[in-house]
Amino acid sequence: MDRLAALLSVAASAPRLKETKMIVKASGNVTPPLSSNNNFTCDVPGCKYSTPRSDSMKTHNALKHGVNVTWYKCDVENCTHKAKQLSDINRHKAHVHDIGARWFPCSEEGCEYSSKNPGNLRNHMANVHFINVVWHHCQQEGCVFKAKSSGHLKSHLANKHLIGVKWHSCDRPGCTHRAKSAGDLRKHRANIHNIDVVWHFCPEKGCDYKAKEAGQISKHKAHVHNINVKWHYCLSGTNSSRCKFKAKSAGHIRNHMQNKHGIGVVFQPCSVVGCDYKAKQPCELSRHMKRNHPELPPSPTSDNLTTTTTT
Repeated sequence: MDRLAALLSVAASAPRLKETKMIVKASGNVTPPLSSNNNFTCDVPGCKYSTPRSDSMKTHNALKHGVNVTWYKCDVENCTHKAKQLSDINRHKAHVHDIGARWFPCSEEGCEYSSKNPGNLRNHMANVHFINVVWHHCQQEGCVFKAKSSGHLKSHLANKHLIGVKWHSCDRPGCTHRAKSAGDLRKHRANIHNIDVVWHFCPEKGCDYKAKEAGQISKHKAHVHNINVKWHYCLSGTNSSRCKFKAKSAGHIRNHMQNKHGIGVVFQPCSVVGCDYKAKQPCELSRHMKRNHPELPPSPTSDNLTTTTTT
């Protein structure tokens, strides 16, 4: 008993180690510790990111600053795509190569649209069928713009009103191009300067088509091979007398509704004094100017556009 008491006395007087909290998930895996004072702060100059988790800081450094990156490469033949996260590779293989893809079909009768992303399906339901639409209105004085997504409204504010714009400048010698998003700058560098180009190939046998953007491959497959066509339907008329026109792009539907049904027409009047001509399309106005007023350049502006909407 005397020996046990002595051992307990020594243990009580010894300095205690700092306690570290560990979180055990239901799966039995142990996650990295939380910082006791929330002081995991990014040490990259100008970055204010902080987190209580050490693993979150490692992820941030890799994704944001390219520090200690582990690259994951697509294993499909001839594909050079790589990503910093395995989940991004799986998503890439599903969207680009149709490997492991899960399709979400539209539930509207007669609509053949399907998507690999449930978010895209929600956007389709709102944009094409006007189901569960949440309008986002521009708050700038005199502007009547509204969008079906906050992202489109943000783009409108940046492009139209220069609000919230963060300019991204091209770093190539002699190039003065700048873009309003990092994605647009990457496209510019790839398309104009052939920098960091990731080629996307058509998977159809015998087709040599390739593109610098995955979206172009999807359009090519739909328009040329009729694969995964996303049909856009005319919204004119009621259920019993609805127009049966459909197209593979939303732009073709807009042109059809303007030219055939007079819906959403933006008339562009001739700028020549005394000329009453007005057109529904910029190309029509351009042809009119060249044919009837060859001495003057076409100069339609947003200030002289007249919108006429027919329901």
